[in-house]
Formats: sequence, C-alpha cells, structure tokens
Amino acid sequence: MGESVYYVKTDGVPDVFAVANSHEKGAQAPKVEGTLCYIPGTGLELTMQCWEKNPRAEVTVPDERVCVDSCMEMFICCFPEQGAGYLNVEMNAIGNAKCAFGPDRNNRQTLTEMGIPRPTITATAGEDRWQVQCLVTEELLEKLYNRPCQFAPGHEMRANFYKCGDETDAPHWATWAPIGRLDFHTPEFFGRLKIQ
Repeated sequence: MGESVYYVKTDGVPDVFAVANSHEKGAQAPKVEGTLCYIPGTGLELTMQCWEKNPRAEVTVPDERVCVDSCMEMFICCFPEQGAGYLNVEMNAIGNAKCAFGPDRNNRQTLTEMGIPRPTITATAGEDRWQVQCLVTEELLEKLYNRPCQFAPGHEMRANFYKCGDETDAPHWATWAPIGRLDFHTPEFFGRLKIQ
C-alpha cells in the first residue's frame, strides 16, 4: 500500500482529502471529505464535511469522549523529526471537542490541563450532512512545540484524519491514511502533509 500524501495549500483552492478507509470491524462509514489550509500568520484551518443524517451528538462536556458520538477528527504532528508529540482534535456535530497533546495514547494532556487555549471550532448541520471547521493557530502550536510555527513551503508534517461513531446505531471507524490496527493513536501510520 502506498503512503498517503496531502499537499497543504497556502493560497488558492485547497485539495480535498477523503476519509474513505472503513475498518472491517465496523459498519461502512458515511462519506467524509475535508481540506486543510495553512494561513501564514494565522495557522492551520481544517474543514471536514460528513454526509450523515441525524448524527449522534450527546457529549456536551469539553474533553470528554466525543468518539462515542458521530465524530470527525484530526491528529497532527507538526514536527515529526522532533518526536515531541501530536495534537488530537476530536469534534462532534455540535462543535464539542476533545483536544489533547502527547507522544502516544497513554501519555497525553488536554490543552485545558496544559493551560493552552483550545482551537476555535464551528459546527453546522443540514438535512443530510454536517460540517466542522477548526482553526489551530500558530500561537497554539508554538505553545505546544515551544518553537516558532511559521511553516515554509516544503515543510513536512505527519497526520491522519478520522471518522468514528463508537456508540452510534451503526458503529464505524474510518481513516484517511490506512492504519494497521483499530487504534487511531498510531502515529506510525500517519500520512505525510507537505506545505505547498
């Protein structure tokens, strides 16, 4: 299987990625597409859209397990060579999110615990689809990585994008970059992002 690569645009129309690798242990996941842009001086802007009617959205407390709801997620490591960790942003259809940082599943802190402002998240829903938009600012990333986060063309990151619904009527798990086991906290399977 080839490595997943996505080109993060800094201007113009962004490329679309698809979260289309449904895991065999679950139902077929609904269609999910997204874009990620880097806005110099601002940060990373993620948009994800899911074609799903009546998504489960019952978790209302920040940093609780939104993965039990219908959920779209971004896990991203901005400096993979540094080995410092990755940010996970897990969002349900009402814009509630779990946001944490660390090197793996077991060694993570929420941004709230770290005293770092959370990303700005907006959720909208229509009759047959829902969407989330998330802005991860350069300032937020600089606090996580303790270094400047202005990305030049050619800069490479590692990431994966997910769709799940652990306690929906039809539990499902899907990924952008294929994973070797049913575990989203697997940075070894993250795909490549390249700033263009």
